[in-house]
Amino acid sequence: MLYILLSGKPPFDGANDTEITEKVLIGSYHFDDPIWRSISEDAKNLVKSMMTYDYNKRVSCRQALENKWFQNASST
Repeated sequence: MLYILLSGKPPFDGANDTEITEKVLIGSYHFDDPIWRSISEDAKNLVKSMMTYDYNKRVSCRQALENKWFQNASST
């Protein structure tokens, strides 16, 4: 959801449902769209940590909320 909120697009794209499903299954996404040039590195790092394919390595909700990007956003 954060990927979509920041970029306005879903993280997994494709010509059809099969292509999209394949990308989801391997966790293939990118920050190539020009919109990502205006997104902070802290925000991109948070998205990466939230979209880590291996759930054992993915951040928890608590860890995400304690992330530097959220902390900076809540102080402004």
